[in-house]
Amino acid sequence: MEAISSDASELDAHSQWSQFPEEMLALVYDHLPQKLAHVLPSAGVCQAWRNAFLANKRRMARLGINVDINFPLKVDEGESRKPAQFRKPSKAIRTAKLPSVLFDLETAGNLQVTLLLGRVYDLRGDNILLASKYWKKAGKAGLPEAQLALGRYFYDGKNPALGQDSEEALLWLQRAAKNVHSSQDVIAAASMILGYLYHDGDGTKTDNTEAIRWFQVAQMNGSKEAAKAIGYMWKTGQF
Repeated sequence: MEAISSDASELDAHSQWSQFPEEMLALVYDHLPQKLAHVLPSAGVCQAWRNAFLANKRRMARLGINVDINFPLKVDEGESRKPAQFRKPSKAIRTAKLPSVLFDLETAGNLQVTLLLGRVYDLRGDNILLASKYWKKAGKAGLPEAQLALGRYFYDGKNPALGQDSEEALLWLQRAAKNVHSSQDVIAAASMILGYLYHDGDGTKTDNTEAIRWFQVAQMNGSKEAAKAIGYMWKTGQF
């Protein structure tokens, strides 16, 4: 018997593979390495392959994919998904006076202090314009946390200094997700929103394959929400 390849180029949707009974395709899956990198290319070939994959709940659980048809990717008109935000700060934090040495260091070019000030003003919530100033300076200097913050701001439009701009959101979130210095949390958060943008055609053309790719990146970096999104798209035939 010939070895089974996981290369998507060898799994042509118009080939005889798509004519096989789903039970036989399920057996083929049993011979593939049980990793997303091997499974996803074949699952994207046609509906028959997806059905064969979805039939094995145990395999999906091992790969961290949770199919939930009640998990909507679209939202009601006028709403936007709400990325995770900082907890509401206490009064002590909101009213505390920052040491002048911080501003001296920031003016002298200490980017870690720039990042800190962006984080503090974001947390305090009393000067969102100042927060965006520090986030933008740190983001342009290549700090991934700031790039993610800017992407979120442009995505949800809640910063009056920046406004809602999906194309800018796409730009900053891609920078954060691809930044070699990004933590797993930053990559997961940025990739999750990128998946939404490509799925919804928000700031770019609708591209479900690209959406799946970013959801997969988010999942591999610890996002449980991404696993649900992938499952939902497969279950509803969007991929």
